[in-house]
Amino acid sequence: MLRVSTRVRGLQAPYSALTRTVVSMGIRFSIVLLIAVAPSQAFADVIADWRFQKGRNGDVAATSQLIEDSSGHDRHGRAVGGPRFRSVALPKSNLGLVFDGIDDRVTVPDDPLFYLTKSLTIEAYVEIADYPTSDEELGHIVFRGDDRAGFDPWFLAITQSGQLRFLVADALNNASVVLSPKPLPTGKLLHVAATLDDETGEQNLYINGERVASTKTKIRACGSLAGFNPGIGIGNRYMHSNQAFRGTMAEVRISNESLGPSQFLPRVSSTTLEAE
Repeated sequence: MLRVSTRVRGLQAPYSALTRTVVSMGIRFSIVLLIAVAPSQAFADVIADWRFQKGRNGDVAATSQLIEDSSGHDRHGRAVGGPRFRSVALPKSNLGLVFDGIDDRVTVPDDPLFYLTKSLTIEAYVEIADYPTSDEELGHIVFRGDDRAGFDPWFLAITQSGQLRFLVADALNNASVVLSPKPLPTGKLLHVAATLDDETGEQNLYINGERVASTKTKIRACGSLAGFNPGIGIGNRYMHSNQAFRGTMAEVRISNESLGPSQFLPRVSSTTLEAE
């Protein structure tokens, strides 16, 4: 049996394809049977996957340089502020972007694909160079929101104390936050992940595939945004702010399912980031 993750027009669930060859009157036919896959077996839908591959080690990403989404949904971003390419050694990536913690970022226009009102997973490879300098600031790894203070449907960020913070907020700005109990180390490439499961209400944080914090919540992220300049920011908010990430990111991936560690991007070793 061949299992496929694409979808056929008119079918609402992923399916498996069972192919049989039949010979009748000297003519060979191929018959394909489509079998619905149970939800527990279904492949998660990756809605965006930015890998930062269109550059060379040491080069600056020019203003408005295209940052391609490799998920197939073509939710491409644009470099802003001049983040710099850096060599990494990951299964799907050989380059990352270094963000200066001031004005470097990647911006992605908002889209209904990012209306993650049920389950979601945010993943990234990050190496923190330094923590934010004020307890009122965050170093945004990935952010969705608009110009308003608050009303951010979801983000993953580093706090002034070095902790990983995952927030989801509804349309009334009611928020649920999960915080890692310890600061993340600087100078070390890590895989970080945040998940929200619509069925169970579990909101989790993972570092290198190990769950480090969890809570249960009834809050779900809001969909459409009412403020000006809605969008996705990688390395900062969508519009310039003082909430910039300082360090390297090698990939950012967003899914509309709550993934488990076995479904995450591969874990990293201490040798996957080259010295500058």
